[in-house]
Amino acid sequence: MKKIKKYKHILLGFCFVLLFFGSFFIAKRENKNRIPVGTVSKIQAQTDTEITGYQDVNHISSDPSDTKDESEQKKQKSNKKKKGNGKADSSQTAKPEKNPSNIQIKTKKDQTDPEYFVTTIIDKEIVTDETYAFSITHLQAALTVKETNVYVNDNWVLYQGSVFLTKKTNHIVVEVAYETKEQQTIWIRHAYTVYLELEDIVISCDLEDKKTYTTPYLQFSAKAELAGVQLPLQVYSNDVKLEGQEEKYETTLEAGENLIVLRCKKGNKTCEKRYHITYTIPEKKETKEKAALQIETNLKEETVYRSKLTVHAKAMQGNTEIPLTLTNNSKIVEAESTNCYIITLTEGENTVVLSAKSGEQEITKTYKILYKVLTGTGEEKSNDDAPTLYCSLKDGDSVKNKKLNFYVNGKDKNGHWLDSSHFTIHCQGKDGKLIYANTDQISYQITLTEGYNIILIALTDEEGNQAKKAYSIQYKPDENGIVGTATISVEATTIGCGNLIPPTKVDIIEDKPMSYMLCELLEKNGFSYESSGTATSNFYLARITKTENFLHPRIPSDLEEKLMAVDENYPGDFYNDSLGEFDFSTGSGWMYQVNGVYPNYSFSDCFLQDGDVVRIRFTLYYGCDIGGGMVQDNADNGEQKSNWSKEW
Repeated sequence: MKKIKKYKHILLGFCFVLLFFGSFFIAKRENKNRIPVGTVSKIQAQTDTEITGYQDVNHISSDPSDTKDESEQKKQKSNKKKKGNGKADSSQTAKPEKNPSNIQIKTKKDQTDPEYFVTTIIDKEIVTDETYAFSITHLQAALTVKETNVYVNDNWVLYQGSVFLTKKTNHIVVEVAYETKEQQTIWIRHAYTVYLELEDIVISCDLEDKKTYTTPYLQFSAKAELAGVQLPLQVYSNDVKLEGQEEKYETTLEAGENLIVLRCKKGNKTCEKRYHITYTIPEKKETKEKAALQIETNLKEETVYRSKLTVHAKAMQGNTEIPLTLTNNSKIVEAESTNCYIITLTEGENTVVLSAKSGEQEITKTYKILYKVLTGTGEEKSNDDAPTLYCSLKDGDSVKNKKLNFYVNGKDKNGHWLDSSHFTIHCQGKDGKLIYANTDQISYQITLTEGYNIILIALTDEEGNQAKKAYSIQYKPDENGIVGTATISVEATTIGCGNLIPPTKVDIIEDKPMSYMLCELLEKNGFSYESSGTATSNFYLARITKTENFLHPRIPSDLEEKLMAVDENYPGDFYNDSLGEFDFSTGSGWMYQVNGVYPNYSFSDCFLQDGDVVRIRFTLYYGCDIGGGMVQDNADNGEQKSNWSKEW
């Protein structure tokens, strides 16, 4: 019995030793696969910049022995100071998974380390549109993109090419998970700050203040915006006004300091930017030989879409300027000002030649400039079964009001009307605004930018057959905000009272709908009015009134005969000092026509162009008596109202 107890103690001791070494070995293996406490903070301290101003979405849980809670870590992280030189903040950290051994933590130790992705976000950019579009480009082809997350102001958002900005200062974080060939996961993130300005005018320009140039020819881009809408911009170089083309400007600098001034005004809002640009003439080494003859110019061989081209050019021999000859298609072009020429291009290829001669030296430079007139591509159909597409736009039109209204319609191969869901409208990459849709009149509005605008229209039927059309519309803004004149009349011919206001020319104010012009015209002619909606939304003209009896109705007999056949309430009541809806008949009221077409939207959605003719007409039966019956659909049973045989 004593012998058994002795072996029992030895056996227990041996098991204890095995258990001790086994636990040590297992712990060591686990530690090889575990991210140590504080790894994330150490890695971020090594990176060239840090992320601040947003929630740490890449937090990795620390060791259980770490007593510091997560909220305290976030607080410490948000209090870190920013590093860097104005570039986008970026951080590359690991994101936890179920198997930590499968994660790589990437740090950017120096400029030679690889970039994993870039975006088109401009850090610290000021924008005027709440919808902010950007793209992500992946640079490492050997890696597979597993996941992409975008955060705006600490909130995860569904990224589909753009995000919605919600604050004046917006923090955008883009993080991407990559998988290597070894099935390791790498998390990379970049952070940016974008400022949203909706109340003030914002001028954007790629000039840099107090910069020095060694060439006299300066090209730059500039534009002004307010709440996402582009405004006319005035640009001056040393008090000389510059004319831009498609937001591009050119000037010739004077030796020494030059002042470039950008100004924009809209109502009581103004914005001005100034750039001090220095032009330094490079010192040329003196040689015993005579200096070579050279031509300095901004010309280059290119394709342009405008008929006039501004050319800066001069010939130099050392520090001495030599007379220069410029020809365009063999015709000599005289300088408009010092070293500045304006050439008029012809459609197709143009040959511009610069030449100079000094003693025995002679120099000639030749440039080929291709001038293309932007036009629509006509109609393209995917096949013979493609639908039929109609659009009221005219290719090649030139307009002065940036807001342009038009309508479309379409039928499939069987002659059935296609509704608005079958249309896509794009102008310069932005979707057209759907105003209202009838069966045969689907109305859109687009906002143009200065210069040529390409409007793309596509119609796709239920079977996927498609028809496309493209239109080129040129927008030329007016600095004074008056984009032209329209002719407006107010007519009551259906009740035999002729023109209540004869055709009158009125100024068209940019960005102001027709409702403003109508109200002003009525008041100037002694009328007050009753309406619903507002001048900027759903404006409907219900009634016009005068302080005197101005109506002496004499309804034509043939029109009266039709009214008695369709309206059991005819003849109804009316007033001698006012005219409006439900007078005489149940289908009466005011409608309006623009250039012979009745819009299916309100006065407040109507933006006129120079030369438009507007007729505001009183109807006795849903527009059928004035040629507007096909637009309206007011019958209780949904029946479309057709035009009658004539207009009264």
